[in-house]
Amino acid sequence: MEARSPANAMTQGALVKATITGTLLQCAMVILGHFVPSIAASFPIVGTALGAVTGFLFAKWGGRATRLGSATGGALAGGVAGMLGSVVSLALGDVGVDTVGVATISTVVAGLLGGAVGHRSQP
Repeated sequence: MEARSPANAMTQGALVKATITGTLLQCAMVILGHFVPSIAASFPIVGTALGAVTGFLFAKWGGRATRLGSATGGALAGGVAGMLGSVVSLALGDVGVDTVGVATISTVVAGLLGGAVGHRSQP
């Protein structure tokens, strides 16, 4: 078994933390949207924006050495959160199966951009 470096452990913790935060935000949006049609109408825009926020949070919490590392982690966190949120929406009957794929792809791209924007250079 390989020992984890402190930087690796910090990044993994940030990935979990950002993914959970993003998933909770996505699920809150789709549950509210299930009962409020005006929120449901904005699922594509708000859900994608939440993917960017999730990626941004990963970049801030992760402390990756490169912008590419922050963007990659942001894409992963944003995409997983977006996919899980869209699966909840599918289970509630508010969206179709095709939406899960589209939502996942859009939140991966948004998370990538959020991670790149949120990257901070290490001293």
